[in-house]
Amino acid sequence: MAKRIFLTYGLIIAVLVLIVPLSAQTPDTCDFMISLDSAVYELDDSLVALNISFTGDCYAGGMQYKISTSPEGVIIPFDIDFTGTIIEGWEVLRSNQSPDSTELKFLGIVNMPGGDDPEPLAPGEGHIGTLLCKYRCSFEEGLEVTVRIDSALVPDVTGYKIFPADNTNGLIVMGEDTSIRGDANCDGMLIGADVSYLVNYFRAMLPCPCTLKAGDVNNDGMIIGSDITYLVNYFRGINPPPDD
Repeated sequence: MAKRIFLTYGLIIAVLVLIVPLSAQTPDTCDFMISLDSAVYELDDSLVALNISFTGDCYAGGMQYKISTSPEGVIIPFDIDFTGTIIEGWEVLRSNQSPDSTELKFLGIVNMPGGDDPEPLAPGEGHIGTLLCKYRCSFEEGLEVTVRIDSALVPDVTGYKIFPADNTNGLIVMGEDTSIRGDANCDGMLIGADVSYLVNYFRAMLPCPCTLKAGDVNNDGMIIGSDITYLVNYFRGINPPPDD
């Protein structure tokens, strides 16, 4: 019986050694930081690029953090760019914002034992990726937005130990709005396709125009159904050109 127990425990220990390399064993305390290096408004693409870096003195199995803005809920996640990442691969990577939330939520799990590449994120520092966002349709030209990383957590390679991570704040300043009023599809022309774009936007088939100015045809500070009416009447020769 004792021999059987010894063999069982020996097998468990052997499996654990295979799953989690000794070099990746996690101490009781670890220091991590998730940093917002820069927040840049890309005027040509109408995107907000949030460049994120990571620093740690222990092996990490992933990260989770929330990004909030002031004013609240101004930007929404669009995509994630991995250019320049220090992580060789991700098992899971996603960002989202629920309709009733003002926070951007980010979850990433790096390659862990048993994955395609069993190398966890080693201690060190560097760029982990760029979170691409878009402003909501109601943003104002020149709007200054403060971006914060909140509730940053980093698990170890086993997922059983979770450490809080320090974080930093950033700042976005909106670029000059050079779009054409009424050019809803932002192709540089005011044509019938802009009516179709607004119609499909209200049907939730297309994203919002790249700027408030592009979709706010009648210049009342909102993108609503009356903008379609104004644009249709402009093409009929009833309304004057949208006021730039």
